[in-house]
Amino acid sequence: MALAWLIVRPLLFAIVTYRTLSVLELSVARYMSGVWHPVAGSLAMAAIVMTVNLYLGSMSSVGRLVVCSLVGCLAYAAYNVLFNSADLHEVKKTLLMRTPGRPLRLSEERYRLRRPQATQER
Repeated sequence: MALAWLIVRPLLFAIVTYRTLSVLELSVARYMSGVWHPVAGSLAMAAIVMTVNLYLGSMSSVGRLVVCSLVGCLAYAAYNVLFNSADLHEVKKTLLMRTPGRPLRLSEERYRLRRPQATQER
């Protein structure tokens, strides 16, 4: 059963993603540019955690879990500090907003939403 999910899930995800991108009129290249850092950071984190796990030897399961979790958090944070500092700066600016009740301002250039034009019926 697990093998079936390993095969079918990525295929279904690709189909749903393709259809969603076509509805949103968003190119695959633009979508991939938006998810590049999370994917690359996750792959780097997984590689580092698996390497550390090899060297933990006969440590208990709980100890392994704690060490690997901390290493994973540090690896992902380090990736983002080194390679994704622009987005981290934007998150910092968002979290430091001091005006209560003011809507969150995302980068206008990157997250501009198209609003449907109101049709005037006469």
